[in-house]
Amino acid sequence: ESVVNGEAKGEIQYLGMKEGIISFQWNDQVKDTLPEDVVAQVEQTIEDIKAGNIDIPNEYDIGKTGITQYFN
Repeated sequence: ESVVNGEAKGEIQYLGMKEGIISFQWNDQVKDTLPEDVVAQVEQTIEDIKAGNIDIPNEYDIGKTGITQYFN
């Protein structure tokens, strides 16, 4: 709508799984070999990312702060 109205602003947008741009797709052959608790944890993690409960850094944040702060 903002483009049609001539009001669009150029800006960097950080879009990912939370916004529905990136998704996770199981390889069913691999999934079938995993324990049920592992599959459940992966699926819960995906839902937590989508809900915004887990923050995934983007390349700009990593470039500014360094990657080591995101890993224990």
